[in-house]
Amino acid sequence: MSLQLEKCAPPDARSRVARKPIPEERLVARAALGRALRLARLRRGHSQGTAADLLGVSRPTLSAWERGLSEPEALDLQAMATAYGVTLDQLCGLASLPPA
Repeated sequence: MSLQLEKCAPPDARSRVARKPIPEERLVARAALGRALRLARLRRGHSQGTAADLLGVSRPTLSAWERGLSEPEALDLQAMATAYGVTLDQLCGLASLPPA
């Protein structure tokens, strides 16, 4: 009795699960949040690198949030609000930022 091992075929690109497109209103909301995050950071005088270090995230992660490519989790938003000296409403663009 001989044991033969079958080679695994590489996964076909078409067999991958397709991602659902992100609704336009979600993309608009992400972009608005990103602008508000960047504005709050700049008003506090932080560079992306400094802010990322304060928040315990990488600079590319912070950059992606600010450019609307991804969304921070609730705890990250809370940490940003604390680090930038604003409320969550101000950070998310739902209320005006305090004067600089």
